[in-house]
Amino acid sequence: MANQGPSYGIVASIKQKRAETYDVALESAIQKWIEAVLQIKFPSNFQASLKDGVILCKLANALRPNSVRKFDTGTNLKPFRMMENINAFLKACVALGLHQNDCFVTVDLYEGKNMNTVLDTLQLLAKHAKSMTGYKGPNLDDLYRSPSQSVYQEEIEKAQVTATGPSQSYSKPPSSSYSSASVTPEAPSNDDNETIEVSVEFD
Repeated sequence: MANQGPSYGIVASIKQKRAETYDVALESAIQKWIEAVLQIKFPSNFQASLKDGVILCKLANALRPNSVRKFDTGTNLKPFRMMENINAFLKACVALGLHQNDCFVTVDLYEGKNMNTVLDTLQLLAKHAKSMTGYKGPNLDDLYRSPSQSVYQEEIEKAQVTATGPSQSYSKPPSSSYSSASVTPEAPSNDDNETIEVSVEFD
């Protein structure tokens, strides 16, 4: 994210809360989804890789050709060109079927001010892509395991251990030093009662 200097008071508190609620697992899943759709690897971290809008414009065109008819590429784009690319992607999202209110604003991504909203938009786009004609890309749900799902799975595993109990091993009790016994059951007779012959030998 962009360096914006220290924050104080309520601004610092808001940033802290956003950082605490940021879903790193979702970020990772969305990155994998984009990489799979475009058959690329992000050159840097999530925000830095998307900041210039180039990957996002390519993503929109991969979902529907010519969604973004013109965008700037290159390694040394001027800031206003990067923001134009991001804006072009956001317009494409609306054209693809997302609601305007579901889209982040340019500075959320470019300045890294609200990456939670960026994740929300990209998650909605990934889910919407499944219903688009001709889409054969990966399913984001197969790549994402939410923190609540992880906690739920851990609770299930703990409950299973509690229900079954720890594994136990038993050893044969030592034989008596003064006696041994053998039990030999006879074959069942026609009577209702069984007869069991027991022989005991003493040293």
